[in-house]
Amino acid sequence: MMNLVAGLVRWVDKVLKAVISAMIGIMLSVIVLQVFCRYVLNAALSWPEELSRYLQIWAGLLAATYAYHEGSHVGVTFLLEKFPRAVVKVIVALSHVLMGVFLCVIGWQGAGLLEKFVDLNSAALRIPMVLVYLAVPVSAFFMLLVCMKLIYVTLVGEGKRES
Repeated sequence: MMNLVAGLVRWVDKVLKAVISAMIGIMLSVIVLQVFCRYVLNAALSWPEELSRYLQIWAGLLAATYAYHEGSHVGVTFLLEKFPRAVVKVIVALSHVLMGVFLCVIGWQGAGLLEKFVDLNSAALRIPMVLVYLAVPVSAFFMLLVCMKLIYVTLVGEGKRES
């Protein structure tokens, strides 16, 4: 079962890298287009800022998933260095379990909010706002997969963080 989760996390990491890169590239292109239209053509477009904002939300939440797997989030480790290895293992596993509980709450609450935005469209793009708010439960789900893998790796010690 854990091999399945680890394989799924590896696949998710690869897909996330590509999707995040594409989102940032599109965001950059759209912003450059908006600057060109506004300052060179003197005719601002109505949709680039909104699209950039929504892409930034999605890219940021998906990047948080990738960063969690890579261990790139800021952490306070000076206390852990004072404990024996076995205690550190328990503390790290407990922190991942608490993170998993937090992600379940965030995912559940985020999914619950989606029904409130089903009939709402964005101002400029006229896309359903549910697509924007879907970023919260989707990223929570992916982070939960990573969390399960990290709990297993911490307790069993197999398959250290892999790219």
